[in-house]
Amino acid sequence: MAEEDVPLDVRVSAIVERLRAANDVEAADLLDRVHSSLEHTRYWYGTRHERLWHWAHAELTEQQRQRFFSIVANGTASVNEPPTYA
Repeated sequence: MAEEDVPLDVRVSAIVERLRAANDVEAADLLDRVHSSLEHTRYWYGTRHERLWHWAHAELTEQQRQRFFSIVANGTASVNEPPTYA
């Protein structure tokens, strides 16, 4: 199995264990905290995105939905304006 096929959680856990085995507890703890923070952020945004998706489909018109999801995805409702992340 290629490394990129291994789930990130499994890869991070293996690296943390290798760091602890090498007595680099500080690096292991830091990586563990960073990974936990990333997982929390993914959960936090995922929950809100799902709730907004359901709300938008239940209460907005098609035109409002298109503008809303354009803003969520690109930071702008205009198709002529480049995305804010570009």
